[in-house]
Amino acid sequence: GINAEYGRLTDSKQTMFGLSLDLVEQLSFYGAYHAHPLNQLVHVIFVPLIWATAVIWLAHAPPLLSSLPYWANISLPCYLGYAIYYTVLDAQVGGAGKSCCRSRAAQLTLARLQVAVLYGFIWYYCNRLVQNERLSNKRKRGAAAKPKQKSAWTMWRIATVLHVVSWAAQLLAHRFIEGRAPALTTSFAQSLVLAPLFVFYETLWFISPTFRAPLAAAVHASVSKQLAAWQEAQLAN
Repeated sequence: GINAEYGRLTDSKQTMFGLSLDLVEQLSFYGAYHAHPLNQLVHVIFVPLIWATAVIWLAHAPPLLSSLPYWANISLPCYLGYAIYYTVLDAQVGGAGKSCCRSRAAQLTLARLQVAVLYGFIWYYCNRLVQNERLSNKRKRGAAAKPKQKSAWTMWRIATVLHVVSWAAQLLAHRFIEGRAPALTTSFAQSLVLAPLFVFYETLWFISPTFRAPLAAAVHASVSKQLAAWQEAQLAN
């Protein structure tokens, strides 16, 4: 079966931060609410924007300790939580002695490490944007007075607009494209954690359908089963 192929224990209930460490289970949960290609495209565009704008908000906070650099603010532990969870997700390998399973698990771990690094770049760049604005305003205050100066909260305002627009676009996509309520109505925390990972894998599978093909097959098969169950429930109601 799929579990044996990936070397995962079929009865494994391992969790982290209260979330399952089963990669297929997690991706298929989110995928069942995002089966339509257009809805997936909307999320590929706006999920990273939501994540980035949230980092910009948090980056306005001071460092956790006065002796730490500007980027060691509340956004850092938030990012590390994502990165650690993504890196260890489904990393537990069963089937001792099966080198092919260990090799495949190592490849999957590398892919998850890549998504953690990708969002790490976003996290750092957003912190740099806020810091650059902060330094720019300090220089302006130290220079000769000017008739007009940009607000110190320009990035905050831009982030707020983009954040609201991004949420609105996704909610509208669920209403008029997917025809199903978003996953956050089932599990808010789980959706916030899985969304960035889901768009990463779906983008790679769109660009290269052969990328981790067994994983894609397992996820899409599970999504099809969940959609069929949901459709039956809808008909019953």
